[in-house]
Amino acid sequence: MSDDLHLLSLPPEIVTQILTNLDPVDVAHFCASSRASYAFADSFSLNKALFLSLFDPPTSPPDGDDIVGAGFPWAERLRARVRARGWISSSAAVEQLVSSPEDLERTLAALVDVAETRSAGSSGSSEPSLNETFLETHLDPATIDELGRRRKGGHALRKIDKDVDPNSRVGQLASHLVALHSPTPHTLGSPLARTTAREVVYSQANFLRASNWGPFVAGTGGSKANGVVVDWRKLESLAVVMAANLKEMEGTGWGGEEVEVPSGWESTRPGEVPEGRDWAGVEAQTFVGTYAFLDYRSFEHYNFHRSNNYTPSLEDESEAVGDCMQLTLKLVDEPSPILSGIVNADLDSDGSDDEDDDASFHTRSSSASPAPSASDSETSQTDEPMSEIVDVDAPSPPTSEVASSPADDLPKPVDESPKTDQQLNFVGKSEPLAFSGTFANSAPAQGMPKRTIHGSVERTPEGAVHWTFVISYAQGPQWMMQGVQLGGPRSKYGIVGTWSTADHDAAGPNGPFWYWPQQEV
Repeated sequence: MSDDLHLLSLPPEIVTQILTNLDPVDVAHFCASSRASYAFADSFSLNKALFLSLFDPPTSPPDGDDIVGAGFPWAERLRARVRARGWISSSAAVEQLVSSPEDLERTLAALVDVAETRSAGSSGSSEPSLNETFLETHLDPATIDELGRRRKGGHALRKIDKDVDPNSRVGQLASHLVALHSPTPHTLGSPLARTTAREVVYSQANFLRASNWGPFVAGTGGSKANGVVVDWRKLESLAVVMAANLKEMEGTGWGGEEVEVPSGWESTRPGEVPEGRDWAGVEAQTFVGTYAFLDYRSFEHYNFHRSNNYTPSLEDESEAVGDCMQLTLKLVDEPSPILSGIVNADLDSDGSDDEDDDASFHTRSSSASPAPSASDSETSQTDEPMSEIVDVDAPSPPTSEVASSPADDLPKPVDESPKTDQQLNFVGKSEPLAFSGTFANSAPAQGMPKRTIHGSVERTPEGAVHWTFVISYAQGPQWMMQGVQLGGPRSKYGIVGTWSTADHDAAGPNGPFWYWPQQEV
């Protein structure tokens, strides 16, 4: 009697229990060994157990629908993720993968799904995430760099061939994965990668009305800001520019010893959301961060001196980085009229320039103008058996220095209510954590105008955490910031986005910002 027949002579539930201790690829081989063993390929309990041996249990989405029960596609997700693991198991496999658009798309979708469905982490606990262990084990920086390619020969942060659409599904998935990993050392050390990202970030046409003045896909917001869809090419570029700038600031004492710049998979894991209204951690944490900017002459030349025969470059230009700011926010009951008036101003008009630019702007490979401070989870898979796994001169920008306003100038604090993912509204203040002299005023503690911050945080339809800030001083709003919290609510990586003028001046500058929850070091 063969070993297989001997094993199959046991009760099915015992065989299932034995198989759950094996790797899914080994189970696939077993299922393919005979007609009798093949019956286990579509076992609900087996596929669920194998999934949970490698990955975090799925959680209910913000709308509250239960996806953990029998309706969750355990086998489908398991097969997709194990196939992806096979594709990234060696440099040779990865090289072959990036030359196959269909396989690359499926692999990127599965990996993004793993990254976006990590269990929440707690600041007071070292509870591991199986998804994060999977990512750290199989996706080292070199593999991340390779998967960033749109196809063989074209890299997400390198000059892209004219026939390669960076806004394609593959392009968006690649940028999504790279952004969730955070920029790799190779990317941060590559002048070409940084220049290409910079030319996305400082292209004014990428951040107009149609994209809700932020890192969003043109035309997706309509008349409501919360209808936006994240443009991962823009968000990846913003993350690269800010991380590269802060990397350069390491030897200057920027931020002092108490500031640790987040990076890596662990930084984009969502944080634990406690009971209560503040699901986004508006009041639960102090944010630190800053912004970067080009000299306005460089910005103006890059954006407004293009022609069919001449496309300017930012290759030889440099940026400046603002002081390290500490931002404290307070929840309020009602949304600010100032905020809604600025965000929704003429949102449905004059969007064609932004959309056209997103479709035709080719990332190629301007000294500095101050700025402000202040999922696609997976492609559908066919329901093949387990055995198939083996086939395998502009206004001075804001410094975000915010003095306390009179109490009657601010909305009243909110009352606590049951936790939801509803829009949260807030006001705030900030002050320099480490002053190095880039403020508009030479004395940070004196002579600063009264500055207030009004903002909101909400979920996009796809579940991304979308933050909006408006900075007001000198009798009116001056700057707006639109960003996305990489990894989800309360992630350590924080909010990456773009700042621009509050009045949406056609000649106004824009640039990147980055704020993250301050961690104890």
